[in-house]
Amino acid sequence: GGRATIMKARARVIRSRKKTTQTRTPRRTNTENRPSRPSNPGDVVVPGRGTGKRAASPVEIRPGDSARAKRPSVPAWFGQTFNNYAPAAAAAAVGILLTIVAVQFVDERQRISARHEFDSQAEHHLAVVSKAIDRSVSVVNAAAGFFSGSRPADRWTLYEFVEEVRPLHPGLRSLQWLPRVPGDQRDRYESRAERVDGLVGFRIVERDSQWQRVPVAPRDEYFPVYYVEPFAGNEDVLGEDMFAYPAYRTVMEAARDSGKMGATLHRAIETPTGPQVGLLLFQPVFRNAQPTETVAQRREALVGFVTGMFLVGNLIDAALREYTTPAWIDIYVVDAGKGAAEGIDAPYVVYYGAAALGGGADRPVRIEPEPDQLVSRVNRQIADRNWTISARSVTKTEG
Repeated sequence: GGRATIMKARARVIRSRKKTTQTRTPRRTNTENRPSRPSNPGDVVVPGRGTGKRAASPVEIRPGDSARAKRPSVPAWFGQTFNNYAPAAAAAAVGILLTIVAVQFVDERQRISARHEFDSQAEHHLAVVSKAIDRSVSVVNAAAGFFSGSRPADRWTLYEFVEEVRPLHPGLRSLQWLPRVPGDQRDRYESRAERVDGLVGFRIVERDSQWQRVPVAPRDEYFPVYYVEPFAGNEDVLGEDMFAYPAYRTVMEAARDSGKMGATLHRAIETPTGPQVGLLLFQPVFRNAQPTETVAQRREALVGFVTGMFLVGNLIDAALREYTTPAWIDIYVVDAGKGAAEGIDAPYVVYYGAAALGGGADRPVRIEPEPDQLVSRVNRQIADRNWTISARSVTKTEG
């Protein structure tokens, strides 16, 4: 009986120890700090707890639950990220905004500065061109004064005048005196030209369809080139009746009836530097002692015309070279035209040149400026023609 009692007590102690071992948390060793590989396919690794059977675990743990447990939710992650980077992002945004504002400010200041510089240069260039044209008109007006008296000037008076003014006007090609010759006095004028002025073989002529000089057809009146200076180089126009050509005749009649200067264009006059546009001015000359208040009185008092032929290119180029400094500016002079009857396409570019640069002639001629060009312009009336003189900016890469 005593042996049986001892065996039962020992069994109770063993069962008690087993229960204690199963419920007590084992101490972690250094080797348990790392997750151990499960020995059976059904086992799952629980960090810090070793392996165990799925069925034996009070809570089922699936692969990936540990990573999901550590990852915060999307709102929490966004809020935490925003809080971490918000100050830096705000500083960067402010910096970018300030940079944009600064760049725009600098660009605007540069545009204003460029515009101011262009306006200053353009104003000066336009004034130089305008004054050069005005001086040319004044030459014709001055010459007309020699022929309005009771004793018209002779050839030598015109010669001396042209010799004096020509060095000051490089664009002047010639000045001419066209007297009014009644049809019944034609022979007397031709004889006087030989006897008084030494113009041997002087005849009043016109051009045929082949542009050959032929005797003039009978008309009520003629306006021949009686004097022309300089004579050298212009001999071929001597005696030519300007009233025989419809384009000239229209201008001359309008100038006679209005009492004001008229003008027409020659589109291509050959020169050593190439063809140029010619400006031909007609200044009517009336007898001093006669009234000129009405059209009829002006027609009666008309004694002739002084004409001046100017090469527009030479005229403007010389003025720009003398009175301006090099600038990235193009100068355009555009004629508005007088209608289809004149035979000149309108608007017509009378002059185009790179001011004081001597370059840019290879660029295409444009009636209207480009959208990005700076432009300054003035409108001028040259005799009875309307001209627009404009200055346009040119980039250095274009020049």
